[in-house]
Amino acid sequence: MLTDVVASNAWNLPLDLPTDITTLVMKVDLGSLAQCITWDGVDSPISKTFYKRFYSNLDDIGWAKFIWHKGYALRYASYTWMAMHRKLKTADLLILKGIPVSSSCSFCDANWESHSHLYFECDFTFRILIALLPPLGSFYLRPNLHQVYDFLSNIRHFSSFDLQFCYLTISVIVYWIWRERNGRKFASLRKNHSELKAVIIQAIRAKAIKWKYYDSLKLHFKDILD
Repeated sequence: MLTDVVASNAWNLPLDLPTDITTLVMKVDLGSLAQCITWDGVDSPISKTFYKRFYSNLDDIGWAKFIWHKGYALRYASYTWMAMHRKLKTADLLILKGIPVSSSCSFCDANWESHSHLYFECDFTFRILIALLPPLGSFYLRPNLHQVYDFLSNIRHFSSFDLQFCYLTISVIVYWIWRERNGRKFASLRKNHSELKAVIIQAIRAKAIKWKYYDSLKLHFKDILD
Protein backbone atom coordinates (compact mmCIF):
# COMPACT_ATOMS: atom_id res chain seq x y z
CA MET A 1 0.00 0.00 0.00
CA LEU A 2 1.19 3.51 -0.81
CA THR A 3 0.30 4.64 2.71
CA ASP A 4 2.89 2.19 4.06
CA VAL A 5 5.78 4.02 2.40
CA VAL A 6 4.56 7.65 2.35
CA ALA A 7 3.85 9.87 5.34
CA SER A 8 3.26 13.65 5.42
CA ASN A 9 4.10 13.93 1.72
CA ALA A 10 7.53 12.33 2.25
CA TRP A 11 8.98 8.84 1.83
CA ASN A 12 8.78 6.56 4.85
CA LEU A 13 10.57 3.49 3.52
CA PRO A 14 11.06 0.24 5.48
CA LEU A 15 14.48 -0.08 7.11
CA ASP A 16 15.03 -3.53 5.61
CA LEU A 17 14.64 -2.25 2.04
CA PRO A 18 17.84 -2.82 0.00
CA THR A 19 20.12 0.21 -0.04
CA ASP A 20 20.22 0.55 -3.83
CA ILE A 21 16.40 0.57 -4.04
CA THR A 22 16.14 3.06 -1.18
CA THR A 23 18.62 5.35 -2.92
CA LEU A 24 16.66 5.28 -6.18
CA VAL A 25 13.32 5.92 -4.49
CA MET A 26 14.64 8.77 -2.34
CA LYS A 27 15.75 10.61 -5.47
CA VAL A 28 12.07 11.22 -6.20
CA ASP A 29 11.07 14.40 -4.36
CA LEU A 30 7.38 14.01 -3.62
CA GLY A 31 6.99 17.67 -2.79
CA SER A 32 8.22 18.75 -6.21
CA LEU A 33 5.81 16.63 -8.25
CA ALA A 34 3.63 18.76 -10.51
CA GLN A 35 0.56 16.56 -10.20
CA CYS A 36 -0.57 14.60 -7.21
CA ILE A 37 -3.78 12.75 -6.37
CA THR A 38 -4.96 13.27 -2.82
CA TRP A 39 -8.01 12.22 -0.83
CA ASP A 40 -9.36 15.44 0.62
CA GLY A 41 -11.43 15.16 3.77
CA VAL A 42 -12.28 11.46 3.36
CA ASP A 43 -11.00 8.92 5.87
CA SER A 44 -12.16 5.90 3.87
CA PRO A 45 -12.13 6.89 0.18
CA ILE A 46 -13.97 4.89 -2.47
CA SER A 47 -13.71 4.86 -6.26
CA LYS A 48 -16.65 7.25 -6.59
CA THR A 49 -14.71 9.84 -4.57
CA PHE A 50 -11.82 9.58 -7.01
CA TYR A 51 -13.66 9.76 -10.30
CA LYS A 52 -15.88 12.65 -9.17
CA ARG A 53 -12.74 14.62 -8.30
CA PHE A 54 -10.89 13.47 -11.42
CA TYR A 55 -13.68 14.56 -13.78
CA SER A 56 -14.74 17.66 -11.83
CA ASN A 57 -13.39 19.98 -14.54
CA LEU A 58 -15.67 18.54 -17.23
CA ASP A 59 -19.07 19.94 -18.13
CA ASP A 60 -22.05 18.19 -16.58
CA ILE A 61 -24.19 16.31 -19.13
CA GLY A 62 -27.69 16.62 -17.73
CA TRP A 63 -29.17 13.81 -19.79
CA ALA A 64 -26.45 11.30 -18.90
CA LYS A 65 -28.58 10.12 -15.96
CA PHE A 66 -31.18 8.87 -18.44
CA ILE A 67 -28.66 6.45 -19.94
CA TRP A 68 -26.22 5.55 -17.14
CA HIS A 69 -28.81 4.85 -14.45
CA LYS A 70 -28.53 2.05 -11.89
CA GLY A 71 -30.31 -0.45 -14.11
CA TYR A 72 -28.49 0.26 -17.37
CA ALA A 73 -27.24 -2.47 -19.69
CA LEU A 74 -23.89 -1.59 -21.25
CA ARG A 75 -24.68 -2.80 -24.77
CA TYR A 76 -27.90 -0.81 -25.03
CA ALA A 77 -26.63 2.24 -23.14
CA SER A 78 -23.55 2.53 -25.39
CA TYR A 79 -25.61 2.72 -28.56
CA THR A 80 -28.02 5.20 -27.00
CA TRP A 81 -25.10 7.37 -25.88
CA MET A 82 -23.85 7.40 -29.48
CA ALA A 83 -27.34 8.20 -30.78
CA MET A 84 -27.66 11.14 -28.40
CA HIS A 85 -24.33 12.45 -29.70
CA ARG A 86 -25.33 11.72 -33.34
CA LYS A 87 -22.42 9.31 -33.70
CA LEU A 88 -24.20 6.39 -35.34
CA LYS A 89 -23.24 6.00 -39.00
CA THR A 90 -26.54 7.17 -40.48
CA ALA A 91 -26.86 7.82 -44.21
CA ASP A 92 -26.91 11.61 -43.92
CA LEU A 93 -23.58 11.67 -42.07
CA LEU A 94 -21.95 9.18 -44.45
CA ILE A 95 -23.05 11.23 -47.47
CA LEU A 96 -21.58 14.38 -45.89
CA LYS A 97 -18.26 12.53 -45.72
CA GLY A 98 -18.46 11.66 -49.40
CA ILE A 99 -19.38 8.01 -48.90
CA PRO A 100 -21.91 6.89 -51.54
CA VAL A 101 -24.81 5.17 -49.77
CA SER A 102 -28.55 5.06 -50.21
CA SER A 103 -30.08 8.05 -48.45
CA SER A 104 -33.53 6.57 -47.86
CA CYS A 105 -34.80 5.26 -44.55
CA SER A 106 -34.75 1.46 -44.37
CA PHE A 107 -38.12 1.41 -42.62
CA CYS A 108 -40.34 3.81 -44.57
CA ASP A 109 -38.36 4.41 -47.81
CA ALA A 110 -39.91 7.88 -47.85
CA ASN A 111 -37.41 10.10 -46.06
CA TRP A 112 -33.71 10.69 -45.65
CA GLU A 113 -32.14 8.57 -42.97
CA SER A 114 -30.84 10.62 -40.04
CA HIS A 115 -30.71 10.32 -36.27
CA SER A 116 -33.81 12.46 -35.81
CA HIS A 117 -35.71 10.48 -38.44
CA LEU A 118 -34.80 7.08 -37.02
CA TYR A 119 -35.53 8.28 -33.45
CA PHE A 120 -38.53 8.87 -33.86
CA GLU A 121 -39.84 10.83 -36.84
CA CYS A 122 -40.26 7.64 -38.87
CA ASP A 123 -43.76 6.13 -38.77
CA PHE A 124 -42.38 2.62 -38.24
CA THR A 125 -40.05 3.45 -35.34
CA PHE A 126 -42.59 5.75 -33.70
CA ARG A 127 -45.14 2.93 -33.73
CA ILE A 128 -42.63 0.72 -31.92
CA LEU A 129 -42.03 3.45 -29.36
CA ILE A 130 -45.67 4.10 -28.47
CA ALA A 131 -46.56 0.40 -28.56
CA LEU A 132 -44.14 -0.14 -25.67
CA LEU A 133 -44.58 3.21 -23.89
CA PRO A 134 -48.12 4.42 -24.75
CA PRO A 135 -47.90 7.78 -22.85
CA LEU A 136 -45.47 8.96 -25.55
CA GLY A 137 -48.32 8.88 -28.05
CA SER A 138 -49.55 12.20 -26.66
CA PHE A 139 -46.97 14.19 -28.64
CA TYR A 140 -48.54 16.46 -31.28
CA LEU A 141 -45.34 16.30 -33.35
CA ARG A 142 -42.89 13.42 -33.43
CA PRO A 143 -40.36 13.67 -30.58
CA ASN A 144 -36.60 13.24 -30.74
CA LEU A 145 -34.62 11.26 -28.17
CA HIS A 146 -34.01 14.26 -25.92
CA GLN A 147 -37.72 15.08 -25.86
CA VAL A 148 -38.63 11.46 -25.11
CA TYR A 149 -36.36 11.36 -22.08
CA ASP A 150 -37.52 14.77 -20.88
CA PHE A 151 -41.17 13.74 -21.18
CA LEU A 152 -40.68 10.50 -19.27
CA SER A 153 -38.69 12.16 -16.48
CA ASN A 154 -41.63 14.48 -15.81
CA ILE A 155 -44.30 11.81 -15.34
CA ARG A 156 -45.03 12.50 -11.69
CA HIS A 157 -46.77 9.27 -10.75
CA PHE A 158 -43.77 7.19 -11.85
CA SER A 159 -41.42 6.04 -9.10
CA SER A 160 -37.65 6.09 -9.54
CA PHE A 161 -37.85 2.38 -10.39
CA ASP A 162 -40.51 3.05 -13.03
CA LEU A 163 -38.31 5.72 -14.59
CA GLN A 164 -35.29 3.41 -14.65
CA PHE A 165 -37.41 0.87 -16.47
CA CYS A 166 -38.53 3.51 -18.98
CA TYR A 167 -34.94 4.58 -19.59
CA LEU A 168 -33.87 0.96 -20.07
CA THR A 169 -36.75 0.43 -22.48
CA ILE A 170 -35.70 3.42 -24.58
CA SER A 171 -32.12 2.15 -24.76
CA VAL A 172 -33.27 -1.29 -25.86
CA ILE A 173 -35.52 0.28 -28.51
CA VAL A 174 -32.64 2.42 -29.81
CA TYR A 175 -30.34 -0.59 -30.04
CA TRP A 176 -32.77 -2.92 -31.79
CA ILE A 177 -33.95 -0.27 -34.24
CA TRP A 178 -30.31 0.18 -35.23
CA ARG A 179 -29.83 -3.59 -35.47
CA GLU A 180 -32.93 -3.91 -37.64
CA ARG A 181 -31.78 -1.02 -39.81
CA ASN A 182 -28.44 -2.76 -40.42
CA GLY A 183 -30.13 -6.08 -41.15
CA ARG A 184 -32.33 -4.46 -43.78
CA LYS A 185 -29.47 -2.55 -45.40
CA PHE A 186 -26.74 -5.16 -45.42
CA ALA A 187 -28.32 -8.61 -45.08
CA SER A 188 -31.79 -8.29 -46.65
CA LEU A 189 -33.29 -9.38 -43.32
CA ARG A 190 -36.57 -7.76 -42.37
CA LYS A 191 -38.76 -8.01 -39.29
CA ASN A 192 -42.24 -6.56 -39.37
CA HIS A 193 -43.57 -4.33 -36.62
CA SER A 194 -44.87 -7.18 -34.46
CA GLU A 195 -41.71 -9.27 -34.81
CA LEU A 196 -39.40 -6.40 -33.89
CA LYS A 197 -41.60 -5.46 -30.96
CA ALA A 198 -41.43 -9.06 -29.68
CA VAL A 199 -37.62 -9.08 -29.88
CA ILE A 200 -37.42 -5.81 -27.95
CA ILE A 201 -39.80 -7.04 -25.25
CA GLN A 202 -37.78 -10.23 -24.83
CA ALA A 203 -34.58 -8.18 -24.41
CA ILE A 204 -36.21 -5.88 -21.86
CA ARG A 205 -37.51 -8.80 -19.81
CA ALA A 206 -34.14 -10.56 -19.86
CA LYS A 207 -32.56 -7.54 -18.18
CA ALA A 208 -35.37 -6.33 -15.91
CA ILE A 209 -36.27 -9.75 -14.48
CA LYS A 210 -33.09 -9.59 -12.40
CA TRP A 211 -34.27 -6.42 -10.65
CA LYS A 212 -35.58 -6.91 -7.13
CA TYR A 213 -38.57 -4.64 -7.81
CA TYR A 214 -39.54 -6.47 -11.02
CA ASP A 215 -43.02 -7.42 -9.81
CA SER A 216 -43.89 -3.86 -8.76
CA LEU A 217 -43.12 -2.63 -12.28
CA LYS A 218 -46.07 -4.62 -13.62
CA LEU A 219 -48.43 -1.96 -12.25
CA HIS A 220 -47.52 0.39 -15.11
CA PHE A 221 -45.82 -1.93 -17.61
CA LYS A 222 -47.98 -5.04 -17.59
CA ASP A 223 -48.08 -5.26 -21.40
CA ILE A 224 -44.30 -5.65 -21.50
CA LEU A 225 -43.66 -7.77 -18.42
CA ASP A 226 -46.57 -10.23 -18.45
